[in-house]
Amino acid sequence: MKLSVAFVAALASSVLAIGIQARVHGNYQHLSQPSTQDSTVLRVQCRSITRDAENANQVVTRDNWAGAMLSKKLCAGNFASATGRFTIPIPKHTGASNDTEWGSAWVGISDYTFESQLQGGVDWTVERSGKVSYTAWYEGFRYEPSYLDDFNVTGGDEIQVDIATTSTTTGNVRLINISTGNNISMDVTSPPDTFLTSDNAEWIMEYFSGGGRLALADFGRVVFTNASAKMSTGRVEDLRGATIIKMVLDDKLVADSVIDSLSQIAIKYVK
Repeated sequence: MKLSVAFVAALASSVLAIGIQARVHGNYQHLSQPSTQDSTVLRVQCRSITRDAENANQVVTRDNWAGAMLSKKLCAGNFASATGRFTIPIPKHTGASNDTEWGSAWVGISDYTFESQLQGGVDWTVERSGKVSYTAWYEGFRYEPSYLDDFNVTGGDEIQVDIATTSTTTGNVRLINISTGNNISMDVTSPPDTFLTSDNAEWIMEYFSGGGRLALADFGRVVFTNASAKMSTGRVEDLRGATIIKMVLDDKLVADSVIDSLSQIAIKYVK
């Protein structure tokens, strides 16, 4: 999981410093956790933080993610679940090279270090000939992604992803193909000495960047709807206060993200 120093620095001024990872198959690079704060300081911050500050949308750039991320608010508990829907795009090859191009959309919950996570979504690849392939997948804790070859998906299908943390060491990922009525549910248990503190919830369009970067396909537009997350306290969060992530490669904006409503974020490929 790769994180840039510049990206971490960009978030350092927020109430709780956070970072972002790429979903790199079996290759993790960890961030340090935020400094532990004295409980008296936390109590003061809980009383003094304003609603306007809590609801402000920060905008950051990343070279492999676009979308939105919620981080837990002070004294509000951790994320117990996250959900969202998206329509699988019908991507096009950009023609920039003869290489196969790629993209992915997913919903997830992660911790501050991004060492542990629960994620589920759909990958797509586009060959130079124009042939498109789709694969649903899920990932839990430190395990590599598991691909769901028996859960058929294709361009134009509406997919719902439900992520739930049942404890710090167990969780569930459920994918529902709204268009076909099919669904699949996977329980995940962490390996030894691995925990998920559930500090962030994410709705992401990703550009694969592990083990040699693949080219980004022209995905057109990916829109996450019905996006929400539930805290361990029972409080339900919408996208107020979410960090908006725009994808920038070589100083060029390639995927723009806009929160259209309190439950929807639209991500557009920029030619």
